[in-house]
Amino acid sequence: MKVFIGVVVGFVGFAGLVILEMFLRGFALVKLWKWFAVAHFGAEPIPISVALGISLIVGILTHQSNQWKNHELDFIAVGTAALLSPLLALFIGWIITLFM
Repeated sequence: MKVFIGVVVGFVGFAGLVILEMFLRGFALVKLWKWFAVAHFGAEPIPISVALGISLIVGILTHQSNQWKNHELDFIAVGTAALLSPLLALFIGWIITLFM
């Protein structure tokens, strides 16, 4: 029974992490789109729903399945990398806007 509860808790935690990562990527895309595409090319702003869809499409088309091939799979390390990636992109984009 304890093993089953551990599996369920792990699954729910993983699903929550994936959903949080999707929303962070969508938020980062909305902000980056606004800073660069709207401001400089006159493109229309995109809502978070469109950003989530674009993020999912790009993620599927560019998925790197062997990213952790030679490393021990550590849930905390993978989760941290997944959450920091969109935040790092947003931070770098913000720094770039300071020079525009």
